[in-house]
Amino acid sequence: MNGFFISIASNYPHGWKTVGLLILCGLFSANANAVLFKKGDVVMGECGNIYQKGKIKAIKPNGYVLSFDPKEARPLKCVPYVWKDSFLNTYKPTQSYEIKGHGGFLWIREAHPDLRFQKGEEVGFDFRLERRALPDKVYKLMGVIRDITADGLIAIDITGGDPKGRELFEKQIGRNYMKLEDHDMFHGEKVRRLGMNQN
Repeated sequence: MNGFFISIASNYPHGWKTVGLLILCGLFSANANAVLFKKGDVVMGECGNIYQKGKIKAIKPNGYVLSFDPKEARPLKCVPYVWKDSFLNTYKPTQSYEIKGHGGFLWIREAHPDLRFQKGEEVGFDFRLERRALPDKVYKLMGVIRDITADGLIAIDITGGDPKGRELFEKQIGRNYMKLEDHDMFHGEKVRRLGMNQN
């Protein structure tokens, strides 16, 4: 193999650059095939705009097979298939999560304080129901953060709000997780906390 590289370097213009490129390609290829998770790992599977907590059941050449506990991941929104690692994150529970400068909320991140969300605290949010022929219906709900991860994923136990909205939330999201930083339903809560921080 060493002779192969030396031959390329000696006989072609920019030979050593070519050798370097070949080595880099080999490294990237090896990394692409690396196993990032092992059997039994608890992971968060991204499924549309929600995340479901599951466990690595098996490792296949083209990805991972997950198992979901229906008591912990309900409703089951993700169909059973082989998952690519780009749709998986290691489950890393924590007590709190900070959105740095609101994570892009408002115009200039650095101009605003970080917003901290903690496990067990109450949050208010707007649950939006998309309707094809009519304007979206928005329900104001209250809940308690049941779980939060180091990646900013939160699960909420509903404690109050519009009864119809509560019913729809349980059907569409339930005990699954949402990304606190990106999900527009938490916009109003961020504005409220910003006002509190500025007082």
